[in-house]
Amino acid sequence: MRTRKTVRIGGRSVHDAAKPRIPPSMVKEQNRTLILLIFTHLLVTSQLLGLVTMTTIVGNVFVMVAILVERHLRINVANYLIASLAVADLLVAALVMPLAAVNDVTRGWPLGRQLCDAWVSFDVLCCTASILHLVAISLDRYWAVTRVDYIHNRSVLLSTTRKFQGYTEFKRLLNFYIFTTITYFW
Repeated sequence: MRTRKTVRIGGRSVHDAAKPRIPPSMVKEQNRTLILLIFTHLLVTSQLLGLVTMTTIVGNVFVMVAILVERHLRINVANYLIASLAVADLLVAALVMPLAAVNDVTRGWPLGRQLCDAWVSFDVLCCTASILHLVAISLDRYWAVTRVDYIHNRSVLLSTTRKFQGYTEFKRLLNFYIFTTITYFW
């Protein structure tokens, strides 16, 4: 003999026998639909992340080639800073973004601990380099706007001065310091 449980919903008593039962064939169909939705989501996500990665690579290569090929773009320091930023972003796109896409699509890290540590190291190193390049470009733009003599003296010859070389070395040392500190304590 089956006993009925009484459930109170919104002040009314409802017996569990009155609840609609889902036929097993409908449950299987719902499972198939769910699997199809998950597969479609993974496929679309993979394609979008791959497209973003490839677009980033191609765009940065175009920037570097344009500056290398066109003589007029090699006249001032700002374009060298932009080319340097393109190299840093190219490294992000080549070393960090594909592994991040694998991590996002699989919702875990299936590639082993050593590659995970390398990926995190590349992420910190390349993203820090990109951020430092943005800082350099921002400083260059700020000085170009606020100092009249800076814009007149800024040329390729400026890159040979000690000031520019010192700033470049400072940027490299700061990036190396951040990278080694995080890698050591990781």
